[in-house]
Amino acid sequence: MRPAAARDWLPAVGVFVIVLVVWEVGFQLLGVQSFLIPRPTVIGEQLASDSATLMRGLLFTGTEAVLGLVVGVALGTAAGFATARWASAREVLLPVAIGASTITIIAFAPITLN
Repeated sequence: MRPAAARDWLPAVGVFVIVLVVWEVGFQLLGVQSFLIPRPTVIGEQLASDSATLMRGLLFTGTEAVLGLVVGVALGTAAGFATARWASAREVLLPVAIGASTITIIAFAPITLN
């Protein structure tokens, strides 16, 4: 790593550390209950104690995301080739693609999950 790169990200790391320290000390001094907003140390302890469960969830979610990306790229590429090659495929797929692009993802997700 070049020395200038460290100077580029060092201020961001410094601000992050200062925010964590102020958060921890401030909440201890004010006596804020952990069930309202937990301190960074409490969050760290929970992350460490539940690390096995979190890793299983991370592995499952990561696998689903990568498989979804691979399937989406494969189907999208196949649809692109089909619409470029055959007029009949273009006539069928183009209106579907235009209709799908007008629907926002937030509105489309509940439809596909049921």
